[in-house]
Amino acid sequence: MELAFLLAILYGCIDVVSRMVNYQATRYLGTANGSFLNYFFGSLVCLAVLLVTGGGRQALAGALEAPWWSYLGAVCGLVAFLLLMVGLHRVKVFQSSVLLLVGQLAASLVLDRMMSRAFTARELLGMALVAAGIILDKKLTSRRGAEGQESAGQ
Repeated sequence: MELAFLLAILYGCIDVVSRMVNYQATRYLGTANGSFLNYFFGSLVCLAVLLVTGGGRQALAGALEAPWWSYLGAVCGLVAFLLLMVGLHRVKVFQSSVLLLVGQLAASLVLDRMMSRAFTARELLGMALVAAGIILDKKLTSRRGAEGQESAGQ
């Protein structure tokens, strides 16, 4: 269990670094070109891993047997990536991380409800508190920025 937590934290750290690198790529190359290159080079790395580990033949065999909807993960990933890159032009990295968390929590609650069980009031309250914290931070940051501009104008 500890390994799973450690890996999740490591993923979170790598995800933030990845977002910043990808954001810079889209700033220089444009959203469409940066996204394409991100997925293109990611695919090359994945192919190299498959070839090195010997999993290529199994992956191809499984690809032919998989149901059509199993490929929607790639489409969802691309749409999510594009939304993130457009959004990062408007919010800070910290805010985007917390907003992503809120979105993930909301989707998780809905999927839990649809697939296995009802979510608890405690889970809903936790998500609401995270969202309220983001809103409060944004308001305080905006207020500070407005006060700083007023004092600079005097």
